[in-house]
Amino acid sequence: MRRSLRVSLFALVLMGLVGASAAFYLAQKSVTLTIDGQSREISTYAGTAGEVLAEEGLTPAAHDVVLPTAASAVHDGDTIVVNRARPLTLTVDGVRSEVHTTALSVDGALTELGFRSDNLVLSASRSERVPLDGMDLAISTSKDVTLIADGQQRTLTTTAATAGDLLAEQGIALSATDRVSLYPTQPLLDAMVLQVTRVQVADVVEVHPVAFATVETPDPNAFTGQKTVTQQGVPGEQTVTWRVTVTDGVETGREQLSSAVTTAPVDQLVAVGTKAKPAPA
Repeated sequence: MRRSLRVSLFALVLMGLVGASAAFYLAQKSVTLTIDGQSREISTYAGTAGEVLAEEGLTPAAHDVVLPTAASAVHDGDTIVVNRARPLTLTVDGVRSEVHTTALSVDGALTELGFRSDNLVLSASRSERVPLDGMDLAISTSKDVTLIADGQQRTLTTTAATAGDLLAEQGIALSATDRVSLYPTQPLLDAMVLQVTRVQVADVVEVHPVAFATVETPDPNAFTGQKTVTQQGVPGEQTVTWRVTVTDGVETGREQLSSAVTTAPVDQLVAVGTKAKPAPA
């Protein structure tokens, strides 16, 4: 009787162990883990996607995308996708911002951020991979602007990022005195007007005549009313220096810098008769 009881107890224990082993085996599942497009198969007893990631030493960052969510239950044959976010320092038409993307390439990042035009000027190749620690990306979009310069007004379609870039693109050089309606570093936006005003400043020297004086002296040997030039007068010269400002071909300012008589005039001498005329016979 005792032997039969021992056998029965042993059988119960054995069945329990086999059942536990079977349950443990059934709890194991095969899961595909895809990180940034790279997939691998793993075996796990974890119950949720978050637990699977924890087992693999992965802690998703704030901008990472995890599908399904960390709290979702996982089953045999499931796939867990982790797309890690990459920081981008994005400069669009001169305006800088900080964004994140889970795209692996520049082209993918452009699509993800809504830049779908093919007419973009980029600081990096579309095929370039976006590193996990991020990168700088400058984008110049197409825009219509009005350029007024050198007597012409034109409406241009350009991808230039700034006013200075547009001037360089159009081959317009500026002198130190020229004026521009926009700062060279100002970002260009659609429908903007950029005007270049040509300003020339030059010193101009002018020479003006200085009139001579006429000096009359009495001549007792000449009859009254008679005048004789004894020394011809010679005009002098006055040199005046001006600083002249010309704006788009029109003089808009004049400042006198100096004025001096550089050649003195020579007086004209005239002898005037004082001798009384004889009475008529």
